[in-house]
Amino acid sequence: VGTYQVISGASSSSLCLACPAGTFQTGSGVAQASGCSKCAAGTFSTWVGASFVSNCSQCRLGTYSTGSGMVTASICLECTSGRYGSRLGLSSASDCSLCGLGTFQSGSGMQGADQCLLCSAGTFSTGYGIISSSACVMCGKGSYQTGLGMTSSADCTLCGAGTFQTGSGRTSSANCDLCVAGTFQIHIECSHPTRSSRR
Repeated sequence: VGTYQVISGASSSSLCLACPAGTFQTGSGVAQASGCSKCAAGTFSTWVGASFVSNCSQCRLGTYSTGSGMVTASICLECTSGRYGSRLGLSSASDCSLCGLGTFQSGSGMQGADQCLLCSAGTFSTGYGIISSSACVMCGKGSYQTGLGMTSSADCTLCGAGTFQTGSGRTSSANCDLCVAGTFQIHIECSHPTRSSRR
């Protein structure tokens, strides 16, 4: 096992050739190098003359490999920004999971969802696989948001009655200012009452 032999009538096992790195061979009587099976995508093997599929090592967490018959761990590619790889032996880029709603990740080779960072207070994210904090959307004028990792504009809280707020991405009700005397609050700004509203 783990070898092949191309010479007819060979009289010694010393004439058997070892299957190359990146392959293995579990049977006997193999006559061609092509009879050595390639390690599958997502795995590699540095062994020469490997005789078990278990001699093929899986790409580590946070990486993947699309080719077969690979001979070194360096061919395992890192999952890209906005993704992570929480399983060994991933065989395609799409096997890397997307960071969830309300999170982002700008690094590569991440190994778990816990490495996806939460959008900060005052912002939210409605998409998957976000790669930058700048893609977290700021709560609009007249609202604020105190939590982390929010997933919808509905998570932004409106300033209370009699208060206003003209900025974006605010993080506290303290950012809502009181309307001055003689005005009232409509939407995001304070207005003076009209003649009809005074009646």
